[in-house]
Amino acid sequence: HEDEQIDVPSEFKWAPAIEHYAWEHIDALKAVTPRKPLPRMKDILTSLYDVSEADYFIYSNLDIGLYPSFYLEVKALIEQGYDAFCINRRDLPKDYRGIQLDETKSELIFSLEGKPHPGIDCFLFKREILPRLELGNVYVGFPPVGKVLKTQIDKHSQNPTWIKDRHLTFHLGKDALWKASQNAYAEENRQQAQGLFVRPRTGSRYKLKIRLLRWLRKLMRQVERL
Repeated sequence: HEDEQIDVPSEFKWAPAIEHYAWEHIDALKAVTPRKPLPRMKDILTSLYDVSEADYFIYSNLDIGLYPSFYLEVKALIEQGYDAFCINRRDLPKDYRGIQLDETKSELIFSLEGKPHPGIDCFLFKREILPRLELGNVYVGFPPVGKVLKTQIDKHSQNPTWIKDRHLTFHLGKDALWKASQNAYAEENRQQAQGLFVRPRTGSRYKLKIRLLRWLRKLMRQVERL
């Protein structure tokens, strides 16, 4: 957002600023106080699309860390033929044997085994599908934003996969602050997400729903050409 810029390394460049928060787009939130500085997912990704010509985009929650091998393993997955994937993180403690873990303790962090986490908070997908993602007014900060993004990416990709138990990303602690914030913003995000996602499962019912969504997408395209 234009009000939240911070110093970044010279190798990074800013995407176009997001001018409005979610509450400015959603009537039900305009009278809710305090107002939360939460952008819509579509505005974040559109900003990325406008500033980059990359073949693939990566989106993750801001509190997700990467292991040193992340980009090499992502490249290998793409070369195996996957065109999109969701990557589950490893949960690590905030302190280890009395040592507080932060950016100055990266070697120790990378050496810890951690535990697999079921949450979905890191995605890679092809640039070409971004304009087709149906994200509505869903915003970051509250569920089910991850489920919406995963459903839409799976729907519009040809060969997606779900990486559940590898050392690619991590998170320090298990705060889950959103669980303690079941308020108007949490409820409204659920309302905005209606019809945009299916529950993320790997079973046959989930795969059938994704195939049905793809079939409906192709049917609509054929109807539009008539």
